[in-house]
Amino acid sequence: MRIEIVSTGDELVLGEIADTNVAEMASALEEEGLVVSRVTVVGDDRAEIARAYGEALGRADVVIATGGLGPTEDDLAREGLADALGEPLETRAEAERAIAQRAAGYGRPVMAADRRQALAPRGATIIENPNGSAPGLRASIDGKTIYVLPGVPHEMREMFRSAVLPEVVAKADDSRDAVRHLVVHGMPEAEVAERLAGLAHDGLNVGTRTRAGVITVRLRARAATAEDARRIADEAVAAARERLGEAVAGEGDRTLAELVAETARAEDLTFAVAESCTGGLVAAALVAVPGVSSSFVEGWVTYSNESKTLRLGVPPELIESAGAVSPEVAGAMAEGARRESGADVALAITGIAGPGGGTPEKPVGLVQFAVATAAGTKLTERRFRGSRDVVRRRATQVGLRLLLGDLRATAATAANGRQGN
Repeated sequence: MRIEIVSTGDELVLGEIADTNVAEMASALEEEGLVVSRVTVVGDDRAEIARAYGEALGRADVVIATGGLGPTEDDLAREGLADALGEPLETRAEAERAIAQRAAGYGRPVMAADRRQALAPRGATIIENPNGSAPGLRASIDGKTIYVLPGVPHEMREMFRSAVLPEVVAKADDSRDAVRHLVVHGMPEAEVAERLAGLAHDGLNVGTRTRAGVITVRLRARAATAEDARRIADEAVAAARERLGEAVAGEGDRTLAELVAETARAEDLTFAVAESCTGGLVAAALVAVPGVSSSFVEGWVTYSNESKTLRLGVPPELIESAGAVSPEVAGAMAEGARRESGADVALAITGIAGPGGGTPEKPVGLVQFAVATAAGTKLTERRFRGSRDVVRRRATQVGLRLLLGDLRATAATAANGRQGN
C-alpha cells in the first residue's frame, strides 16, 4: 500500500512552526508496518491544495491531509478537495448541528465563519471532531481514499487514531512491512553504523536517526507474508542487540524519558532529580511522559550554591573545598534529593554549560552526574563540546540514561532478594 501525507498551511511552508503532525502520523503508521512514501507541504492556496491532493491521489492508495479546515478565509482545504474530486461543496446538516452545539456550550452564537466548517464536497463523508469545531472529511475516487483532518495537533491526533489509522490498517494486505526500533545511547553514530554493517539484506532495511546524542535504529523487514516479516524483524533485533551490546537502552520508537517512566512504573519504583546546569530539562522531559506522576516524586533546580545547601543539605564547606561542579557535590546533591523526597532512586547533575565560567582544571562542558540508591551512590563525569544549549541537552540525555540504568539495577537487586527468600 502506498501512503502519502499532505500538510497545508503557510506557516509550515515558511518554517514558522514545526510540522509535528507528519512525524506523529508517520510514526504511528510505521509501527503498523505501513510506510509513508511521500510528504508534501503546500501553502494556503486553493489551486495549489487541489493540485497537491490530485497528484497525491494519482500516486498513492491512501492520502492523509492535515490543515486548512478552520473557519477563516485562508482555510481552503474543503475547496481544494472539492476541486480535486470535481464535486461541488454542499452544507452538511450533521456538521451544522455539531457546530451549533459546540458554540452553545461556549455560550456564544454561531458565526458565519463557523458555518463554513459544515461544507463538504458532494460524496465525501464527515469525520467527527470531538475536540474542535472543524469536522474532518473522507472521500474516495477510483479506489483511492483521501482523509482530510484539522491541523490543530490535539484535534488531529484523536481523529487520526480513532477514525483513520484503523481504516488504513484494515485496507493493508498481508504483505505489510514489520518495523522494530532500538534506542541506542553512549555510542557514536559511526560506530553504530560499523557494528551494524552487513546486517541489511534484500528483505531488511536498516536506518538510523540521531537526536541530542540518542540514536534510534530502525529495522524494517519486508516479506511475502506479515508472519515472515515479523520473524525477519525479530531476528534482526536479536542480531543488532548482540552487535551493539550495552549501548542499547531499550526497544521501541521511544525516548529515554519514556523508557525511564515505563521502567519505574513496571518495577513499582520512584525517583527524584536535582539539577543545576540542566535547569529543569530532565524534569521537563520526564513530565512530558503521560503517567509519569506515579513514579516521579520530586524535582529541584538548585542553581545557586545556597540552594544546594538549603534544599538538598549539601554542606557549604564541601562546596567551598571541592567546588560546585565536582563529584563530591554531585553525590551530595543526589543523596540529599533521595533523602528529602523518599524516592528509591535520585539523579543529580551539576556542570559548566558555558560559554563562560570554565577554567583549565574545569573547562566549559564538564558535567558531573550522581545517582543515589539504597545500594550507594554512583558518580559519573562527562565532558561535552558545543554551545551552551548542546551541553545542557546532551547532559540531559546522559542523566536520563544513568537514571534508567540504576532503576533497572535496583529492580534486579530487589528481584534477586525475593528469589533468595
